[in-house]
Amino acid sequence: MKGIITMGKIRFKINELTCEGCSCGHCGKPLIDNLKSENGIQSLDTDYENNLLTIAFDSTILNKQKLVALIEKGGYTIGA
Repeated sequence: MKGIITMGKIRFKINELTCEGCSCGHCGKPLIDNLKSENGIQSLDTDYENNLLTIAFDSTILNKQKLVALIEKGGYTIGA
């Protein structure tokens, strides 16, 4: 059926999303801006206090491995 989007949702702990003691999100802005421009990203929800990023995406275009590669390409690392 045309127009149906298969959604996926995943949460990552991003080590560099904020600086130590900071919760404004300035450190993670380049990552967020890059992800927003990526085809297939539906929405981003940031929790700067806990360094968490939840991504809703079109799973016919993106998957976990592609998202990890995009995050790491930007110089960020995924925490445990």
